[in-house]
Amino acid sequence: MNADFLAILDYWEREKGISKDVLVGAVQEALVSAAKKAVGPARELRCLIDPKTGDIKAFAKLIVSDKVISKHDQISLAEARKKKADVQIGEELEVEVTPTGFGRIAAQYAKQALLSQVRRAEKALIFDEFKDRVGDIISGTVRRFERSDVIMDLGRYEALLPNR
Repeated sequence: MNADFLAILDYWEREKGISKDVLVGAVQEALVSAAKKAVGPARELRCLIDPKTGDIKAFAKLIVSDKVISKHDQISLAEARKKKADVQIGEELEVEVTPTGFGRIAAQYAKQALLSQVRRAEKALIFDEFKDRVGDIISGTVRRFERSDVIMDLGRYEALLPNR
């Protein structure tokens, strides 16, 4: 799965012109949103993606305490000592909380968040490309008509010419 994931990121980088770092950041944000649904409201939840292997891991900062009241915010002293031997009560400990299966709903949520991030990055790229060309005449090819609007092909991008 990880090789496919990296291949898809490479494809989007070539096809959409969005840098791989931006795509990985978008995927990480989407995974944090999905992990919050799957893991629960853990404090300071973050996801890391290894850009070379594609491994995905989720981490949460938990407070070490005697009695665990909320499993999303706290970790028992005995469990914390398994991970770090010299930990004290009241310290924060970063623990891997990668869910084994995100589930269908969390996966759908991650997909929606990712697509919105990619759309936002695409819009920023288009804006950066055309912001200096305001008032210039640009040539393109008419591709189709939708209602009374015209869709034009400008090379890498499509433009909408409204009827007005």
